[in-house]
Parts: sequence; structure tokens; C-alpha cells
Amino acid sequence: MSRRKSGIMLSFFTVYREGFETVLFYQAIISFAEYMEWYVVAGLVAGLAVISGITFVVRKLGRKLPLRVLFGLTMGVGAYMSIAFIGNAVREFQEVGYIQTTHLIDTVPRLDINTAAMTGIHPTLETIVAQLVLLCVYLVGSLYVLFIQPRRNRAIESARKSRADLAKKEAKDVQ
Repeated sequence: MSRRKSGIMLSFFTVYREGFETVLFYQAIISFAEYMEWYVVAGLVAGLAVISGITFVVRKLGRKLPLRVLFGLTMGVGAYMSIAFIGNAVREFQEVGYIQTTHLIDTVPRLDINTAAMTGIHPTLETIVAQLVLLCVYLVGSLYVLFIQPRRNRAIESARKSRADLAKKEAKDVQ
């Protein structure tokens, strides 16, 4: 099989897998959304409208699209979702008895069940600590990428430039 055919097959199966996962996802949602099927359909239609709008904007703007901003936004959404996921995961482990539960009901307000599921904030010490640890990891990483790394790169570039200038000066002195 040629490299081109392999690439085509890989692309096909990647897209097919995503489509298959989407169908399974919606099938599971509809099976759990008894008497709320219209909300699922409305969410699907709204999602398709948003994706269509994004596709239109991307195609219109073409190369002018600010990828740095776009990737920053998607990373922020991913970070938010992972913080919510870790809070919900720790809470699930607490419910089945794998992790000890230290209630903070008087300290942390109990949120509505839907809000708690979206944010992952539950009134237990373990969920809050897990979310704060992950948030700190993201903040330290962001500080490094946004401030420390650029400053370090500028210092390295400046050192390289001074070394090059010194080498040029020495070459002129030799002549």
C-alpha cells in the first residue's frame, strides 16, 4: 500500500471514529434525557449552528485568523473543563468509597446539582484540594510560558548577538 493510500485511510478512519463517537454520545444522552429530548435536539442544533458560524468565519478570514488567540482560548476552555472533570471524578470516587470524604458544607456553599456538575465544585475538602492543585499547575505553567520563557529567550538571544558582535570585532582586529 502506498503512503498516499495509507494517509487517506488514516484520515478516513480518524473522521469516521469521531463521527461514531458522536453518535454514541448522543445515543447515551438521549437514553438518559427522558422527557428532555427536545433540549438535546436544541443543543445539537445550537452546536451545529455555532460550528457552521465558526467555519464561515475561518473560511472568510483565511490566513488572517489569530491562531495564538484561538489556541489560547481553546486551552483556557480545556483547562476549565479539566478542573471541572477532576472535581467530579474525585466526588464520584468519594461516592463509591474509594476516597475519604471531609464535608465542608458550612464553609463551601452547596451548589445546584447542574451547576455542581458543570463546575465540579462540591462541598468536600478533597474535591476542592484536587481542583486547587490542578489550577496551581495551570497557573505555574502559564506564568512560565507567558513571562519566564520569553524573558529567558530574550536573554539567550541577546547573549548570542553579543557573542556574534564580539566575533565580528575580533575578526576586524585580526585584519
